[in-house]
Amino acid sequence: MLNELWPANRKIIIAGVLAHLCAAIFSAGYFQVDEHFQILEFAAFKLEIAGENDLAWEYRERLRPAIQPALAYGLIRVFNALFSENPFGQAMALRIVSALLSLACMFWLIRAFDREIRADFLKKWLLFFSLLTWFLPYIHARFSSENWAGLAFWSGFALMHLPQPPSRIAARYYLKEFLTGVLLGFSFIARFQAGVLIAGLGLWLVFIKKERCANLLAMSLGIAAALLIGVLADYWFYGEWTFTAWNYFRANILHDKVSQFGIQPWWHYFKEIFLKGVPPFSIFIIICPLFVWIYFPRHPLTWATLPFLALHLFIGHKEMRFLFPLANIFPLMLILSLQAIKEDARFQGLKNLAQNWRKPLLRLLLAVNTALLLIVCFKPADMQISLYQYIYENYDPGTTEVLYIERNPFSRAVPLNFYKKKELKVLKMENAEELARYAADSGKTILFATQKFKTDPALEGLECSRVYQVLPAFVKYFNVNNWMERTPLWTLYECRGVTLEHP
Repeated sequence: MLNELWPANRKIIIAGVLAHLCAAIFSAGYFQVDEHFQILEFAAFKLEIAGENDLAWEYRERLRPAIQPALAYGLIRVFNALFSENPFGQAMALRIVSALLSLACMFWLIRAFDREIRADFLKKWLLFFSLLTWFLPYIHARFSSENWAGLAFWSGFALMHLPQPPSRIAARYYLKEFLTGVLLGFSFIARFQAGVLIAGLGLWLVFIKKERCANLLAMSLGIAAALLIGVLADYWFYGEWTFTAWNYFRANILHDKVSQFGIQPWWHYFKEIFLKGVPPFSIFIIICPLFVWIYFPRHPLTWATLPFLALHLFIGHKEMRFLFPLANIFPLMLILSLQAIKEDARFQGLKNLAQNWRKPLLRLLLAVNTALLLIVCFKPADMQISLYQYIYENYDPGTTEVLYIERNPFSRAVPLNFYKKKELKVLKMENAEELARYAADSGKTILFATQKFKTDPALEGLECSRVYQVLPAFVKYFNVNNWMERTPLWTLYECRGVTLEHP
């Protein structure tokens, strides 16, 4: 596949691979807490880093599919044996694996629909947008259920649409259908909502393509094999036989647990996409899928994606990450829309209208996309990760303790253990006086963590120096109207060898 794309597109391919690797290396942390606490912390539990009581409530309810924690556990064990036990390197390696697999998915999609894109310049733009749309490298670097469900589904979707080899040996042919089913099934056990994508595609196969029963059976067996792997992973993780898909449906749909996290109106996603997708270009992110659904009502993209969006419009609790499984297919929808407009005479008026400002708009789009791409490739996904890394790499947990008053730096709704050395003590103090007294008597290196940026900790009896702050040091020169003092910014002070005279 790369051999066919490489000669005329090597610059795009190199830039796309570099963008994905940079995003995987530098976007440390997570987009949303589930990405960490329902995967890495679950893996930490099996690695005996975290305790059962430290896990999110989904563990007790047996809601979380264990396939990704199992993958993380296995990969981390391999990383430990071959490289090091540094959790930041392990997390980065998981992001790199996610990014590379997502790249493979995008190449498969390009190859699968190569015949459907007729103009060479549109094929080149499809490659460009598939690899370098500004939000894709960031999403692809996430070791999250949303990204993995998307890459598995669209990989199976692409495999199903790849041209058949000249030799149609039955065993090889059915193996392809079986592997397609395995990929589709894996998307479901990564994120159960992907079942709507699978159902929509299945209906297209039956009613539109009228697929042969033998092929449907082979695909169904592949899905069943993936589901069996998921059940075995759940048993390994939870220590008992359970069906997490049913547990999830019962808790979040039948008992409406999901609504406790907030309810938004049906149009919430359109507003969020418009605002966060950078207007006016975000209009294309909204319009292109609508165009494809209307213009190509019999296309498999329509049958798979339209029910998926409809479900998420219907469910009251909405988050942008829920739509991440659709991100991989946006470049193809964009190019299909542009091709339809180019070839259909009914859009001649629109083409004439766009003729004069097409090139300036394209230049502006590329400039904005490049700027945003640089940001997402080099900006951490979560700024607090650098605090954990600083403590991990600079202090011995046997001779160091972390104290706090307002908020535990190693707790984000539930305890965070993956990035913390197991022996490191993190203790809450009721007030500054208790903290000063404890620090004076401990005989250890004391780290005082606070979200209140100050010139000094202002703790009586302590002489502490600031050793870390979440923002670069030069930012203090832009502390106009003392905005830093009013903003929750993690700051770390080191108090070493202090003494306090008791009254």
